[in-house]
Amino acid sequence: MTRELPCGGAKCPLDLLPERLVVEGYRRWMAGFDTGSVAPWESAWSLYASELGPADGRRAIGDLACFVRALKTCANCPLRRFPFGARALCAEEHLALALVSGAQHDDKLVVQSCLDCLSSCPGRIEVGAAAGRYAATLFSINQRLRPVPPEFLHNIVGRPADNTHHCTLTSKGRLSMSKRFALALLAATALGTAPAIAETPDAVLKTYADIALAGYEDSLLTAQALDAAIDNLIANPSEASLLAARAAWIAARVPYQQTEVYRFGNAIVDDWEGRVNAWPLDEGLIDYVDASYG
Repeated sequence: MTRELPCGGAKCPLDLLPERLVVEGYRRWMAGFDTGSVAPWESAWSLYASELGPADGRRAIGDLACFVRALKTCANCPLRRFPFGARALCAEEHLALALVSGAQHDDKLVVQSCLDCLSSCPGRIEVGAAAGRYAATLFSINQRLRPVPPEFLHNIVGRPADNTHHCTLTSKGRLSMSKRFALALLAATALGTAPAIAETPDAVLKTYADIALAGYEDSLLTAQALDAAIDNLIANPSEASLLAARAAWIAARVPYQQTEVYRFGNAIVDDWEGRVNAWPLDEGLIDYVDASYG
């Protein structure tokens, strides 16, 4: 049995809408990456749109996508998840939820502890920034997460190893999750007198290359999913297939836009980039606008 976050009168964090959006969003977006199917992303979009409305749902789903992609790219251990709708949470789901909550409440101890458990050292900045943007967006649309006590996280990651928690030493000799958490608590509560240990140039370059590669891989994966969603829309035009294609476009836009920082005047990209990412927008390509516009 997995432990549950303390939620006052609620029996489970998933009884609270903000927590459910984070956990179910994490599950569904991660499932899309793991399976290569757009269906889990469509499911995430349907959940967010139905609970938040299309406008706020679109904002939140974009930051969710960035957060999960950063986690997947920079994770120092397998990121596991329970099936959609499961009432229990695995350790990684607890930590992802606690990370977003800590960012929303500006709880640096919780944030640092979660980052140390979930992400590699060079990738923590990207994961932390993505969690912060996601948390801020949820806060701005009145989705306020409950604060998480640090001792509760210690109970989560300090459990004995079982089928749903990876708390053992890996084959490469990495520290267990519980030991990483203990070290994180020690570091976060220290007086800050010890000098920072700088990363080597080779480590920085490797991390940069890994992040760039992951961005391009995510862009390809989401573009293929978008292509399939458009084919389905053409073959089976309906409101559902239209919404699915729109959700696929939103999902594909996020990693593609993030890869633009690696262009450096790449002529091959420049030849066709305007056809998929024209700016300013070519108004002649707009068929119609929403009735509420203007």
